[in-house]
This record gives sequence, structure tokens and C-alpha cells, in this order.
Amino acid sequence: MTDYIRKTIVVQPEQYERIKDFRFENRMATEMDAIRTLIEMGMHFALLKEDEQFNIDEQNAVERLNKTMR
Repeated sequence: MTDYIRKTIVVQPEQYERIKDFRFENRMATEMDAIRTLIEMGMHFALLKEDEQFNIDEQNAVERLNKTMR
């Protein structure tokens, strides 16, 4: 079994709704699966943006994500 580090996070109600929507749209078994996936996606985009190795579609996705987080 993989060892996990447990962390408690606080999210705004709107963020929680988006997490739930993401989970159900992607048919994920648990909320934690959705949160881990979203964290991984965010880290992936951050690295791509940092290295400037992303294409225009990824840039548009990042811009849309940034707008929804404001």
C-alpha cells in the first residue's frame, strides 16, 4: 500500500462545487480522487507554463482557469 500524507484544506463554496462537478463529470469514485487529479493537473500546467512548452490550446485553458479562480 502506498503511504499518503494527510492534509486538511479549506476551499470556498464555489471551489467545492467545481470540485464536485469535476468529480461527477469525470466519473471519479471519490472526492479525494478528484482533488488529487486537479492538483496534478495544476502542477502539470504550472511546469509547462514555467518552461513555456505549451501550445495555444493549453494557454487558453490556463487563461480560462485563471479567470474562474478570480
